[in-house]
Amino acid sequence: PEVRAVLNQKGIYNVDTDLDPFNAGVLIIDLQRWHSLNYTQEIEFWILQNSKIPIYDLFTNPPLMLTIRTHFEKLDPLWNCHQ
Repeated sequence: PEVRAVLNQKGIYNVDTDLDPFNAGVLIIDLQRWHSLNYTQEIEFWILQNSKIPIYDLFTNPPLMLTIRTHFEKLDPLWNCHQ
């Protein structure tokens, strides 16, 4: 219940539709947008919340996904050097 309350407080009601999983291995960031949307503070919020109640298991990608949610563009698969 506590986890659901924290997610709802941040406007995440359905993780299947409100979040879009991604791998942050290759990441291009618009720093002006990053700062204007306070993403650093939002990521810090999720890390702090996770230290109080377990929201996610892995450390680096979940706070980024919880912050950015669906507000990103996917890179062309040609950027993936493992293909």
